[in-house]
Amino acid sequence: AASLKYHYHALEIYKELYNETSINIALCHNNIGSALLKTDNFNALPHFQQALKLCSDIKGYYHPSTAVCNMNIGQCYESYGEYEEAISHYTEALKIRKVIYGENHEIIAKTLSDIGAVHYIYGKYDQALDFYLKAADIYKIYGKGNYVDKFISLIYERH
Repeated sequence: AASLKYHYHALEIYKELYNETSINIALCHNNIGSALLKTDNFNALPHFQQALKLCSDIKGYYHPSTAVCNMNIGQCYESYGEYEEAISHYTEALKIRKVIYGENHEIIAKTLSDIGAVHYIYGKYDQALDFYLKAADIYKIYGKGNYVDKFISLIYERH
């Protein structure tokens, strides 16, 4: 609760110092959303959406910040149990990250794994497995092939 208070205070300070389209304002909204996601996830979404709009307007859509904002929005929807919407935002983040980092970057593996996790929670085990296997292939490049093995094993046990 204390950190949330400070994030709101920072937002007010940045609003006085900068115009409404400052990246600092976007970061404040993202920080407020992150703090709210832990305690009041329904009020986190508007802050993440505002951060996404600002990041996209300021940095351009294909920027790491817009990918993070999409991931955060996806987390909100996942916490609401709105899995299709969560997958949509995670997939958008994946698309952005592939443009920025290429197909075989470790962050792509992490994003694929996150999408796989939502499919798993949603009960779509075949789709989850596809994403986990793709993530595993990339993780192997980095010597981290076992990062998703437990999830892959869980799915194979279900079938």
